[in-house]
Amino acid sequence: MDNKSFERIARLFSQTIFFRLIRPALTKWNDEELTEVQLSCLRFVNRHEIPSISEISEGLAISNAAGTKLVDRLVKKKVVNQKRKP
Repeated sequence: MDNKSFERIARLFSQTIFFRLIRPALTKWNDEELTEVQLSCLRFVNRHEIPSISEISEGLAISNAAGTKLVDRLVKKKVVNQKRKP
């Protein structure tokens, strides 16, 4: 199997696991619903090691202000931890 085929199969497998198992469990977090954007943010954070808010914003094609609000909401829901740079 070539690299391209393997990557495609791995991506499809990952998406299937996410949409069938993980997403249904995440949509209800501490009795609060998570939005599609919040789920996209969690997926982005999962794929990137300790991304900054700027990186999240760029990756999700949203403004830095929207990225900050998004992360603040996820921190408030205790879904993610935010580490501030010294």
